[in-house]
Amino acid sequence: MKKIVLILTIIPLLAFSLDVEKVVSMYKQMLDEYRSGSYRDPFVEFVHENLSQLQKYRFFRRLLAGSVEKTEFAKTAGDYLFVMYQNWKEESWEKKLANALFLAFLQSEMSGSEPSRSTLKNSPSFNSFFGEYKMYVRSNALNLLRWILSYYTGGTSTPPPVEFNLEIKNLGFSFEVNQSVPQDVLTLLPEDFEEKVKIAIDAVLSSKDQSEYRRNVNRNASLLWKEVENKISIIQNNIADLFEKTTPKKVRLLWLRYLLYSFLLVAFRRKYRLILQLILSSEILFVWGSNTVHLNTIENIIFSSILIFAFIFFNLLLIRKRKYGYTLLTAAFLILLFVPSYISVRELGMDREFENSPYYDQLKSEVFESNNSRVKEILREMSALSLASKEHTKQLVEHLSLVPEKFLKEGALKEFEPTPNGIFLLIDEQSQFFSTSNFERRLEIAREMNTSLEDYLSEEKSRYRRYRNALESLEHLVKKISTYTSNRFVEDLEEDLKASLDRYSLITDVTFSFTGEKKYPSLKPHQTISGLKEIFWFFLLFFSALLGGKYVLIPAGATLFAALSTAINWKHLEVFVESGIFPISFETSAAHTFHMEILLIAFSAIILYRNLVKRRVKP
Repeated sequence: MKKIVLILTIIPLLAFSLDVEKVVSMYKQMLDEYRSGSYRDPFVEFVHENLSQLQKYRFFRRLLAGSVEKTEFAKTAGDYLFVMYQNWKEESWEKKLANALFLAFLQSEMSGSEPSRSTLKNSPSFNSFFGEYKMYVRSNALNLLRWILSYYTGGTSTPPPVEFNLEIKNLGFSFEVNQSVPQDVLTLLPEDFEEKVKIAIDAVLSSKDQSEYRRNVNRNASLLWKEVENKISIIQNNIADLFEKTTPKKVRLLWLRYLLYSFLLVAFRRKYRLILQLILSSEILFVWGSNTVHLNTIENIIFSSILIFAFIFFNLLLIRKRKYGYTLLTAAFLILLFVPSYISVRELGMDREFENSPYYDQLKSEVFESNNSRVKEILREMSALSLASKEHTKQLVEHLSLVPEKFLKEGALKEFEPTPNGIFLLIDEQSQFFSTSNFERRLEIAREMNTSLEDYLSEEKSRYRRYRNALESLEHLVKKISTYTSNRFVEDLEEDLKASLDRYSLITDVTFSFTGEKKYPSLKPHQTISGLKEIFWFFLLFFSALLGGKYVLIPAGATLFAALSTAINWKHLEVFVESGIFPISFETSAAHTFHMEILLIAFSAIILYRNLVKRRVKP
């Protein structure tokens, strides 16, 4: 039986040139350290230190540049974690892969999904690792494969570090090979490789001259590389299976409460009002104790969508039935949503720690450095308007410059000559151009001039208005950036803006003030976890009040308890950054307005008063 005799021992498929057992062991150790809070692994410590900077980066990104991402695909937590992977230097391939697996685990944690094959396959860090590793292997494997083909066809006399039971045939041509092949690449050759090498050698042996020989060696080496590449792809899939099997799963049973709700509604349908009030009460308490409000899960999406659509539907229905008390309550609620609940949160300032993190440059890129940034977009718009104005003005000048020539041809002018003191022109007073027979010709010339001027004025006014709006937007954005960011960030913005404006020679009237008063961000209710919970509580209590009955006391009491406990614990602030990102948690010294808590306490207190004191519900 034919065999490939390797200088190195062929290791099992999963191990190839990576020690997979070592990778899995390192990955498990990283998970244990992350969960225990004891960080001995340098990369785990690096990730832990920069997770808070990731959260700040996304907060400032939304504050300064909005939530719309101008990218081909929507970004995920994996894209944000990938920044850390890119900024961490690692020599060992095994450790690089373990780092990628750890970031994929964090991606699933942040998004609230299970650590599965699909999670890993969608991880930018994991895909980047195998992309980089495949390039490394390809470069070296092609050298090895060219060496093998050229050796067995007489192109080189130096034997490669792998032997085949094949005859050496000398074509009389030469091939210069790179003989520096890492030993780990040898282990990637498939076990049935000799037959494929023989077919490739037969193809090379058909060469008629040196040039064709060189082409055939390169082409057949590339074809053999696909066999090695397929093996790497299989290994990539096997690693994804190992990731899913190795990573501990969280038991998520909270969704079972919906089955319980359904059972209770069916089993006690005659007391549906009581069951519905109990369901609303349990959801109020569930939201109060939940730490998953920020997660981008299907459960959260469905829950919030149902609440919002039901709230809108019932309000429209109440307006139609002319029950304006609830409408006024809804109006007050909507107004309060836009009132900041935390004023000037100092803890959200851009500090030195953030400036030294990998996310500082990422934020700069997305706010003003990148071509897709809002700053660059506005500058391009201003440049396009100035260029359009220049071209249109040139056309008008060229058109008007032809007018004296027309009058000379018509005989209205005898002479027209530029002089150092101005334009000298001599009108022919006796010209037939001024006679009554040339009314139509004079009107025709005037109409041509008037049309050109009217078109120019209309377009130029529009361009000027759009230019002023763009300039005001840019000034507003620069002022906002200067207000909420650090001095270093503002200096970088100033330098970048100056360099950008130097490239736009027509934009000459732009000056910015980078020394405005520094402020700290204020947060509206929907920007905090407690505020989001209070919004949900309002919806649920609103539905409870509409449902009515004596059991409305239960949701009202639950809301009163939740609102009071939130008001007492107001100093512990959790900032909602975006779905799929851990909230920023800290003890704050900012002023709190309590307006959402007051609304909920008043709403629930009125319901309790009407039922306990007056013993009736009056919607």
